[in-house]
Amino acid sequence: MYGKSFRTYKIERILEDIRDARSHGARAIAISDDNITIHGKRYLELCEAIIDAGLDDLRYSVQASVRGIKQTPELAAAMARSGTKWVFLGIENAEDKSLHFLEKDRQFSAADTEIVVRHLRELGIIVIGGFIVGNPDDDEEALWANYHYAKRIGVDIPIFFILNPLPKTPLRRELLEKGLITNPEDYTTYDGFHANVRTKHLSPERLFEIREEMGWKYPLDSGAIWRLIREFPWFFARMIPGALLRSTGDMLGYVRGLRRKEEGGRRKERNQKAGSRSRTKCVTK
Repeated sequence: MYGKSFRTYKIERILEDIRDARSHGARAIAISDDNITIHGKRYLELCEAIIDAGLDDLRYSVQASVRGIKQTPELAAAMARSGTKWVFLGIENAEDKSLHFLEKDRQFSAADTEIVVRHLRELGIIVIGGFIVGNPDDDEEALWANYHYAKRIGVDIPIFFILNPLPKTPLRRELLEKGLITNPEDYTTYDGFHANVRTKHLSPERLFEIREEMGWKYPLDSGAIWRLIREFPWFFARMIPGALLRSTGDMLGYVRGLRRKEEGGRRKERNQKAGSRSRTKCVTK
Protein backbone atom coordinates (compact mmCIF):
# COMPACT_ATOMS: atom_id res chain seq x y z
CA MET A 1 0.00 0.00 0.00
CA TYR A 2 2.79 2.44 0.89
CA GLY A 3 5.71 0.80 -0.89
CA LYS A 4 8.59 0.31 1.52
CA SER A 5 7.36 2.89 4.02
CA PHE A 6 4.78 2.46 6.77
CA ARG A 7 2.86 4.66 9.17
CA THR A 8 2.51 4.28 12.93
CA TYR A 9 0.01 5.48 15.52
CA LYS A 10 1.22 7.27 18.61
CA ILE A 11 1.73 4.98 21.59
CA GLU A 12 -1.00 6.75 23.60
CA ARG A 13 -3.48 6.19 20.76
CA ILE A 14 -2.75 2.44 20.87
CA LEU A 15 -3.19 2.38 24.66
CA GLU A 16 -6.56 4.11 24.25
CA ASP A 17 -7.62 1.43 21.77
CA ILE A 18 -6.62 -1.29 24.25
CA ARG A 19 -8.48 0.44 27.09
CA ASP A 20 -11.55 0.74 24.87
CA ALA A 21 -11.41 -2.96 24.00
CA ARG A 22 -11.07 -3.88 27.69
CA SER A 23 -13.98 -1.62 28.65
CA HIS A 24 -16.14 -3.57 26.20
CA GLY A 25 -15.21 -6.89 27.79
CA ALA A 26 -12.13 -7.94 25.84
CA ARG A 27 -9.85 -10.26 27.77
CA ALA A 28 -7.42 -11.02 24.97
CA ILE A 29 -6.10 -8.94 22.08
CA ALA A 30 -4.50 -10.11 18.85
CA ILE A 31 -2.03 -7.59 17.47
CA SER A 32 -2.33 -8.39 13.78
CA ASP A 33 0.26 -5.94 12.44
CA ASP A 34 2.70 -8.30 10.75
CA ASN A 35 5.33 -5.55 10.54
CA ILE A 36 5.37 -4.60 14.21
CA THR A 37 8.92 -5.85 14.82
CA ILE A 38 10.39 -4.01 11.84
CA HIS A 39 10.94 -1.20 14.34
CA GLY A 40 11.90 -3.30 17.35
CA LYS A 41 12.69 -0.39 19.64
CA ARG A 42 9.25 1.12 19.08
CA TYR A 43 7.55 -2.18 19.87
CA LEU A 44 9.71 -2.40 23.01
CA GLU A 45 8.42 1.05 23.96
CA LEU A 46 4.84 -0.12 23.40
CA CYS A 47 5.34 -3.19 25.62
CA GLU A 48 6.73 -1.04 28.41
CA ALA A 49 3.85 1.44 28.00
CA ILE A 50 1.33 -1.42 28.29
CA ILE A 51 2.97 -2.48 31.56
CA ASP A 52 3.09 1.09 32.94
CA ALA A 53 -0.58 1.64 32.03
CA GLY A 54 -1.64 -1.50 33.90
CA LEU A 55 -2.90 -3.13 30.71
CA ASP A 56 -0.71 -6.19 31.17
CA ASP A 57 -3.65 -8.03 32.73
CA LEU A 58 -4.87 -8.75 29.20
CA ARG A 59 -3.50 -11.60 27.11
CA TYR A 60 -1.80 -10.65 23.86
CA SER A 61 -0.90 -12.55 20.74
CA VAL A 62 1.26 -11.09 18.00
CA GLN A 63 2.85 -11.75 14.63
CA ALA A 64 6.59 -11.10 14.61
CA SER A 65 9.72 -11.52 12.54
CA VAL A 66 12.85 -13.35 13.60
CA ARG A 67 14.98 -10.38 12.61
CA GLY A 68 13.00 -7.86 14.69
CA ILE A 69 13.35 -9.89 17.88
CA LYS A 70 16.97 -10.86 17.21
CA GLN A 71 18.04 -7.25 16.66
CA THR A 72 16.32 -5.97 19.80
CA PRO A 73 17.64 -8.21 22.61
CA GLU A 74 15.38 -6.74 25.33
CA LEU A 75 12.21 -7.11 23.29
CA ALA A 76 11.26 -10.74 23.98
CA ALA A 77 11.41 -10.27 27.77
CA ALA A 78 9.33 -7.09 27.52
CA MET A 79 6.76 -8.92 25.41
CA ALA A 80 6.46 -11.60 28.08
CA ARG A 81 6.10 -9.04 30.89
CA SER A 82 3.42 -7.13 28.98
CA GLY A 83 1.21 -10.22 28.72
CA THR A 84 2.16 -11.74 25.38
CA LYS A 85 1.20 -15.41 25.50
CA TRP A 86 1.91 -16.58 21.97
CA VAL A 87 3.79 -15.38 18.93
CA PHE A 88 3.28 -16.29 15.31
CA LEU A 89 6.88 -16.25 14.11
CA GLY A 90 7.68 -15.95 10.41
CA ILE A 91 10.38 -18.61 10.17
CA GLU A 92 9.86 -19.12 6.41
CA ASN A 93 12.29 -22.00 5.77
CA ALA A 94 14.90 -24.21 7.41
CA GLU A 95 17.39 -23.92 4.55
CA ASP A 96 19.37 -20.78 3.89
CA LYS A 97 19.22 -21.36 0.10
CA SER A 98 15.42 -21.20 0.27
CA LEU A 99 15.63 -18.06 2.41
CA HIS A 100 17.81 -16.63 -0.35
CA PHE A 101 15.11 -17.36 -2.95
CA LEU A 102 12.52 -15.75 -0.67
CA GLU A 103 14.93 -12.80 -0.23
CA LYS A 104 15.04 -13.38 3.52
CA ASP A 105 18.73 -14.27 3.79
CA ARG A 106 19.78 -10.67 4.41
CA GLN A 107 17.31 -10.46 7.29
CA PHE A 108 18.02 -13.61 9.30
CA SER A 109 19.46 -17.10 9.09
CA ALA A 110 18.29 -20.51 10.26
CA ALA A 111 20.72 -20.17 13.20
CA ASP A 112 19.10 -16.87 14.22
CA THR A 113 15.70 -18.55 14.20
CA GLU A 114 16.84 -21.26 16.58
CA ILE A 115 18.12 -18.65 19.06
CA VAL A 116 14.89 -16.61 18.93
CA VAL A 117 12.60 -19.64 19.31
CA ARG A 118 14.57 -20.92 22.29
CA HIS A 119 14.52 -17.50 23.96
CA LEU A 120 10.76 -17.03 23.51
CA ARG A 121 10.00 -20.47 24.90
CA GLU A 122 12.29 -19.91 27.90
CA LEU A 123 10.13 -16.87 28.67
CA GLY A 124 6.98 -18.99 28.58
CA ILE A 125 5.77 -17.69 25.20
CA ILE A 126 4.21 -20.25 22.86
CA VAL A 127 5.78 -20.21 19.39
CA ILE A 128 3.61 -20.84 16.33
CA GLY A 129 6.05 -21.06 13.42
CA GLY A 130 5.17 -20.23 9.83
CA PHE A 131 7.14 -22.13 7.15
CA ILE A 132 6.99 -21.73 3.36
CA VAL A 133 7.63 -24.81 1.23
CA GLY A 134 7.31 -25.43 -2.49
CA ASN A 135 10.26 -23.29 -3.59
CA PRO A 136 11.59 -24.09 -7.09
CA ASP A 137 14.40 -26.43 -5.96
CA ASP A 138 12.38 -28.20 -3.24
CA ASP A 139 12.22 -31.98 -3.32
CA GLU A 140 10.70 -34.31 -0.73
CA GLU A 141 13.86 -34.20 1.36
CA ALA A 142 13.76 -30.40 1.48
CA LEU A 143 10.14 -30.37 2.65
CA TRP A 144 10.80 -32.89 5.41
CA ALA A 145 13.91 -30.93 6.42
CA ASN A 146 11.53 -28.16 7.55
CA TYR A 147 9.49 -30.64 9.55
CA HIS A 148 12.57 -32.00 11.35
CA TYR A 149 13.99 -28.50 11.84
CA ALA A 150 10.75 -27.36 13.52
CA LYS A 151 10.94 -30.35 15.87
CA ARG A 152 14.62 -29.79 16.64
CA ILE A 153 14.34 -26.12 17.56
CA GLY A 154 11.15 -26.70 19.57
CA VAL A 155 8.43 -24.90 17.62
CA ASP A 156 5.22 -25.59 19.55
CA ILE A 157 2.87 -25.46 16.57
CA PRO A 158 4.22 -25.29 13.00
CA ILE A 159 2.10 -24.16 10.05
CA PHE A 160 3.47 -25.29 6.70
CA PHE A 161 2.39 -22.96 3.92
CA ILE A 162 2.88 -23.65 0.21
CA LEU A 163 4.52 -20.89 -1.84
CA ASN A 164 1.78 -18.59 -3.09
CA PRO A 165 2.21 -16.86 -6.51
CA LEU A 166 0.25 -13.74 -5.62
CA PRO A 167 -0.64 -11.41 -8.52
CA LYS A 168 1.61 -8.47 -9.37
CA THR A 169 4.57 -9.70 -7.33
CA PRO A 170 8.15 -10.27 -8.54
CA LEU A 171 7.84 -13.83 -7.18
CA ARG A 172 4.93 -14.56 -9.50
CA ARG A 173 6.78 -13.19 -12.52
CA GLU A 174 9.80 -15.35 -11.73
CA LEU A 175 7.71 -18.49 -11.27
CA LEU A 176 5.83 -17.82 -14.51
CA GLU A 177 9.12 -17.48 -16.35
CA LYS A 178 10.23 -20.82 -14.91
CA GLY A 179 6.90 -22.44 -15.87
CA LEU A 180 6.22 -23.47 -12.26
CA ILE A 181 2.73 -21.99 -11.73
CA THR A 182 0.12 -24.67 -12.35
CA ASN A 183 -2.92 -22.53 -11.48
CA PRO A 184 -2.40 -19.01 -12.85
CA GLU A 185 -6.04 -17.88 -12.87
CA ASP A 186 -8.22 -19.35 -10.08
CA TYR A 187 -7.36 -17.15 -7.11
CA THR A 188 -9.90 -18.83 -4.82
CA THR A 189 -7.21 -21.33 -3.81
CA TYR A 190 -4.48 -18.72 -3.26
CA ASP A 191 -4.51 -19.20 0.50
CA GLY A 192 -1.11 -20.75 1.21
CA PHE A 193 -2.56 -24.18 1.92
CA HIS A 194 -3.53 -25.27 -1.58
CA ALA A 195 -0.79 -26.00 -4.11
CA ASN A 196 -0.86 -23.60 -7.06
CA VAL A 197 2.75 -24.27 -8.05
CA ARG A 198 5.03 -27.18 -8.73
CA THR A 199 8.75 -27.44 -8.10
CA LYS A 200 11.50 -28.84 -10.32
CA HIS A 201 10.99 -32.15 -8.52
CA LEU A 202 7.42 -32.24 -7.19
CA SER A 203 3.97 -31.97 -8.74
CA PRO A 204 1.37 -29.76 -7.03
CA GLU A 205 -0.45 -32.94 -6.00
CA ARG A 206 2.63 -34.31 -4.27
CA LEU A 207 3.39 -30.94 -2.65
CA PHE A 208 -0.09 -30.89 -1.15
CA GLU A 209 0.13 -34.49 0.05
CA ILE A 210 3.46 -33.96 1.83
CA ARG A 211 2.33 -30.69 3.42
CA GLU A 212 -0.76 -32.41 4.79
CA GLU A 213 1.29 -35.35 6.07
CA MET A 214 3.77 -33.07 7.85
CA GLY A 215 0.93 -31.22 9.54
CA TRP A 216 -0.79 -34.36 10.81
CA LYS A 217 2.40 -36.08 11.92
CA TYR A 218 3.93 -33.20 13.88
CA PRO A 219 4.03 -34.07 17.61
CA LEU A 220 2.20 -31.10 19.05
CA ASP A 221 3.04 -30.14 22.61
CA SER A 222 -0.15 -30.96 24.54
CA GLY A 223 0.93 -28.55 27.26
CA ALA A 224 1.19 -25.69 24.76
CA ILE A 225 -2.18 -26.54 23.25
CA TRP A 226 -3.80 -26.59 26.69
CA ARG A 227 -2.21 -23.26 27.57
CA LEU A 228 -3.55 -21.73 24.35
CA ILE A 229 -7.05 -22.96 25.10
CA ARG A 230 -6.78 -21.77 28.71
CA GLU A 231 -5.43 -18.33 27.77
CA PHE A 232 -7.73 -17.76 24.77
CA PRO A 233 -10.84 -19.86 25.49
CA TRP A 234 -13.23 -17.47 23.75
CA PHE A 235 -11.18 -17.57 20.56
CA PHE A 236 -11.13 -21.35 20.47
CA ALA A 237 -14.78 -21.72 21.46
CA ARG A 238 -16.09 -19.28 18.90
CA MET A 239 -13.64 -19.27 16.01
CA ILE A 240 -11.86 -22.60 15.69
CA PRO A 241 -14.82 -25.00 15.20
CA GLY A 242 -16.23 -22.99 12.29
CA ALA A 243 -12.79 -22.48 10.76
CA LEU A 244 -12.04 -26.20 11.00
CA LEU A 245 -15.33 -27.12 9.35
CA ARG A 246 -14.76 -24.66 6.53
CA SER A 247 -11.14 -25.67 6.01
CA THR A 248 -12.02 -29.37 6.11
CA GLY A 249 -14.68 -28.82 3.46
CA ASP A 250 -12.25 -26.81 1.35
CA MET A 251 -9.56 -29.46 1.65
CA LEU A 252 -11.90 -32.32 0.79
CA GLY A 253 -13.08 -30.43 -2.27
CA TYR A 254 -9.50 -29.67 -3.26
CA VAL A 255 -8.41 -33.31 -2.84
CA ARG A 256 -11.36 -34.45 -4.95
CA GLY A 257 -10.37 -31.91 -7.59
CA LEU A 258 -6.77 -33.15 -7.58
CA ARG A 259 -7.93 -36.73 -7.93
CA ARG A 260 -10.21 -35.85 -10.84
CA LYS A 261 -7.32 -34.04 -12.47
CA GLU A 262 -5.01 -37.03 -11.97
CA GLU A 263 -7.63 -39.45 -13.29
CA GLY A 264 -8.21 -37.22 -16.31
CA GLY A 265 -4.46 -37.13 -16.97
CA ARG A 266 -4.18 -40.91 -16.73
CA ARG A 267 -7.22 -41.35 -18.99
CA LYS A 268 -5.71 -39.01 -21.57
CA GLU A 269 -2.42 -40.89 -21.40
CA ARG A 270 -4.21 -44.25 -21.89
CA ASN A 271 -6.14 -42.87 -24.87
CA GLN A 272 -2.93 -41.57 -26.42
CA LYS A 273 -1.26 -44.97 -25.97
CA ALA A 274 -4.29 -46.77 -27.40
CA GLY A 275 -4.31 -44.44 -30.39
CA SER A 276 -0.59 -45.01 -30.91
CA ARG A 277 -1.10 -48.81 -30.89
CA SER A 278 -3.96 -48.54 -33.41
CA ARG A 279 -1.83 -46.49 -35.78
CA THR A 280 1.00 -48.99 -35.42
CA LYS A 281 -1.32 -51.89 -36.39
CA CYS A 282 -2.56 -50.01 -39.43
CA VAL A 283 0.96 -49.34 -40.63
CA THR A 284 1.91 -53.01 -40.08
CA LYS A 285 -1.04 -54.24 -42.19
